[in-house]
Amino acid sequence: MRRAVPKVLRLWAAALVVGLAAMVGVASAATPPTLGVFQSTVTNFLSPNTHTTFSAKIAGAARGFSVYTLTGDSKSHPQCLSNACRAIWPWVAVKNGTMPTKNPLIKAKLGIWKHNGVNQLTLGGHPLYFFFMDKTRKRAHGEGIVSFGGTWHAWKVSSSGSTMPTTMPMPQPPSPPYPPAP
Repeated sequence: MRRAVPKVLRLWAAALVVGLAAMVGVASAATPPTLGVFQSTVTNFLSPNTHTTFSAKIAGAARGFSVYTLTGDSKSHPQCLSNACRAIWPWVAVKNGTMPTKNPLIKAKLGIWKHNGVNQLTLGGHPLYFFFMDKTRKRAHGEGIVSFGGTWHAWKVSSSGSTMPTTMPMPQPPSPPYPPAP
């Protein structure tokens, strides 16, 4: 005859394992995120002590959590493969054989990148990530953070429905009207 206490302990341990898996992003593979478009509050971190907040339409997973890309990151040039990066920027992943859908306002091609035993979602060929500090739906706290070899951006969608670039080109200084001094 089994005692009730071990069963309770087994249930508690199982709940703890599921909770820990969610913290490291493994649970994101349990349900396929359908990418939607949400009006969100975006916080842009210009420096550790300076930030701005604005409202924008951004792509997010089905539960309203923002998805991000990393400048310079692609399937052919991945930059967020380390455990440290994955702890802060968990991969947006789906189960094998699952192909999620996206809101028609998101014009970029939705795909799956199979690597390291994970099926990571991509938009326009760029791997997608969550940000571990986004604890509230429809809020993007990771915009503009510079780390892991690039700058992180929430995937923005313009009001016309076309996907806005995740990076803006840096302005070039004007050319001098005269030749430089020797």
